[in-house]
Amino acid sequence: IGREEIYGYERFTFGSMHLLLGLSLVASVIGTFGIVEIIDSLSEPIPYRLPEKVGKIAPLPKEFFRYWRSIVRSNIVGLLIGILPAAGATMSAFVSYGMGERATRKKFSDGDLEGIVCSEVAGNSNIGGALLPTLLIGIPGSAGTAMFMAALNLHGVIVGPMIEREQPGILYFIYGCLFIANFAMYFIGLAIIKPTVRLFSLPREILFPIITLICVTGAYLENSDMFDVYVMFGFGILALIMRKTGFPVAPMVLGIILGDMLDGNLRRAMVTFEGMTIWQILSRPIGTALIIILLFTFIRALYKKK
Repeated sequence: IGREEIYGYERFTFGSMHLLLGLSLVASVIGTFGIVEIIDSLSEPIPYRLPEKVGKIAPLPKEFFRYWRSIVRSNIVGLLIGILPAAGATMSAFVSYGMGERATRKKFSDGDLEGIVCSEVAGNSNIGGALLPTLLIGIPGSAGTAMFMAALNLHGVIVGPMIEREQPGILYFIYGCLFIANFAMYFIGLAIIKPTVRLFSLPREILFPIITLICVTGAYLENSDMFDVYVMFGFGILALIMRKTGFPVAPMVLGIILGDMLDGNLRRAMVTFEGMTIWQILSRPIGTALIIILLFTFIRALYKKK
C-alpha cells in the first residue's frame, strides 16, 4: 500500500492522501496487540483478576542456566536481524519466538517462561545490532536508531564510515553506555514490577479507558494524523476476528513489517536484472547460494507439514 519507491506509482491508495506512505506500523501493531486485548477482555462476562500480592520477582540463577540455549540463540538472532537495516526489534522478537518454539518443540502461547526469554532477549540484543548500520553506513536499523541518528546530527556528529576518524572514541562510548543501560533496565524493571501489578489490579472500568487513551495517543503521535487512530481501531477489530476464527496474527504483523522491504528490494532487483536471462542471473554465486538456501528452507517446511 502506498507509493512505489522507484517510479512513484500509487498502489491501493484509492485516492486517499493518507495512504500514500502506506499503513502506519505503530498504529497497526498497537491495534493488533493492544486494542484487541481491550475489546476481547470487555466481552468476557467475568472480569479478569490479577493477584494483588506479588511474591519473589528476581529470577533465580538456575533459570539462566535452564534456558541458556534459548538465551544464546535469541541473542544471535536479535543481533543479526538488528544489523539488517530497518528490520527492528519487533521482527527480532517474532522470529526468535518462532525459532524457539521449533527448537524446543513447545507451544509458548500455552504459557511458558521460555517464550518470554526468546522474544525479550532478541529484542534487547537487536539494539546493539541496529546501531551498527546506523553509525557505520548511516542507515537506521530501526525507528529508535533513526531518532538517535537525528540527535547525533543535531550535535554535529555525522554518522558514516568516517565517524571514528572525525569523532575518536565515540563508538566505544556509545556501546559502553548501552552496556550500562542494560544493567540499569534490569534494576529499574525489578523496582517497578510490584507497583505495575497494583496498577493493573484496578477495576477494568477504570483501567481500560486509561489504556485506550494511551493507545490512541501512541498511534496519533507517530504522524500527528487521526487517520492512524482509525487504522489502529481497524486492525484491533480485524485481529479480534482473526483470533475468534483461529487465524494467527503474528504472521500478519510480520507481513506489515517486511512487506515494504520485500517490495522495495524486489523492484530494485527487477530494474537491475532487466533484460538478463535466468542463466545470467544465476551466474552470481552469492545470489545463487541465497536462492538455494531459500528454496531448501521452503521445501523443508512443506515436507515437515506433509
